[in-house]
Amino acid sequence: MQAFDHEMVTLANNTRVVVHFNQAARDDLARSKDVSPATRTPLLCLHGNSQDATTLMPLAREPWLDWPVIMLDLPGHGLSPPAADPEATYSVPGYAAVLRSLLAHLQLPEVCLLGHSLGGHVILEALPYLQGVHGIILTGSPPTGVDNLGRAFLPAEAAAALFSATMEDRVRSEAADDLMRGVPRAQVATLLDIYDRTDPQARTCLAASLQAGRVADGRRILVDSGMPCLYLHGTEDPLISGDYVREVFSDCGPQARLDILEGQGHWPQLEAPDVFASRVFEFVSVLNERAEL
Repeated sequence: MQAFDHEMVTLANNTRVVVHFNQAARDDLARSKDVSPATRTPLLCLHGNSQDATTLMPLAREPWLDWPVIMLDLPGHGLSPPAADPEATYSVPGYAAVLRSLLAHLQLPEVCLLGHSLGGHVILEALPYLQGVHGIILTGSPPTGVDNLGRAFLPAEAAAALFSATMEDRVRSEAADDLMRGVPRAQVATLLDIYDRTDPQARTCLAASLQAGRVADGRRILVDSGMPCLYLHGTEDPLISGDYVREVFSDCGPQARLDILEGQGHWPQLEAPDVFASRVFEFVSVLNERAEL
């Protein structure tokens, strides 16, 4: 796995977040775009609820090490400090505002976006307000709105921990056995540790915002946008309805593609990182070639 360095940046409303860069991304940002523009569209990645950027870092591997990759620790997650205004920030629209502010800060003329779980919903929420996005990759993020949450997600008792301040020992065991099935055992322990280090208000405030209906209709946004999209769905994902995802992508045009990952669950980037990385970078490579025409 490739090494990343990181830095704390201050965004709009004095929001402070940590951003991780691989060497290729650092080189591109340091280069004067007027003199030598970047030849590869950078990939900006957003993690899921109560996770952090390290859960997506297995994506950066051979033979894609020279592709610029940037990863964000959402507020209250990973190395980013807790939000100054939890109720406003710890919501899908709140995180979407952070994403918009980060892209403005980085001044990327073009970008591809990848979101896992909550990160994908954040991307869809922000998408109507973004410019220069060549395409998006989603996994564990069924495009939906409040009205279709019950159809998009499967019932899983342990999933309630993703919206609770703490996780009971019994639920912790169920989460390891059910939600994280397929994830190597050592990495299961890491995921649970990341959960414990996440600001508990990030979960409780997110739950309250969803109950209040504070999320856009991601399905309508995707269909209306005409945005090139790759959705990677694991057939063993215990949280996401495969039937619902197939229905969504049957409504989209040919620019939106659903790839089925046989035998994989909710964390394909950890369960089968080589397969996951190949699908992602093959997609962004095609987008990059089109942009150069």
